[in-house]
Amino acid sequence: MNRPPFPVRGELTYRLQAGTLGDAEFDALYPSEVAAISSKFWTPIEVAMRAAELLGGADGRKILDIGAGVGKFCLVGAAGVGGTYVGIEQRPRLVQIAREAAQTLKLRSVEFREGDLSSVDLREFDGIYLFNPFEENVRGPKDHIDETVPLSIDRYLEDVAATEALLEQAAPGTHVAIYHGFGGRRPADYVKVVEERWRYGRLELWKKQQ
Repeated sequence: MNRPPFPVRGELTYRLQAGTLGDAEFDALYPSEVAAISSKFWTPIEVAMRAAELLGGADGRKILDIGAGVGKFCLVGAAGVGGTYVGIEQRPRLVQIAREAAQTLKLRSVEFREGDLSSVDLREFDGIYLFNPFEENVRGPKDHIDETVPLSIDRYLEDVAATEALLEQAAPGTHVAIYHGFGGRRPADYVKVVEERWRYGRLELWKKQQ
């Protein structure tokens, strides 16, 4: 699977921090069929950078990305902001692509795990990132990444409910960044501390109260 040349890690980090690296350039890291759908399914660079900042990546916090796909948020956050990132993703092929990208960029503070919400222990993490990870369930086949996992409205409702339950189990002080929603409600013990407009959606930061 051929890929075009990609900048070395030092150049990537510098250009991310300077705000001069575009999404098309970053997406060249991935196989062509993945890069072609990146704008639909994965976080834009500028949003990933801002979310990582809000979640405290620069302070060395450990951040979980639920529904990480090919790992774009985690890779951008680790290279451009700092911190430790774990992406959880149910499609084995996307997990492998994300791992290969992390190796290409020589990022040691990123890990990608195959699994679903049942395999998540929020006690590991200081922050959580959600980019509407379940919406694919309520879209038609043309808006699916692929058909390798079951997708349905029932699955959507189950995943949203499971995420709400997970958030309630998080430790006090946990930060949650949400771009374009996740389909559920904000638990009563969280307060919204930031709301910003980025491109076509809202980026919110919630904090669980002590």
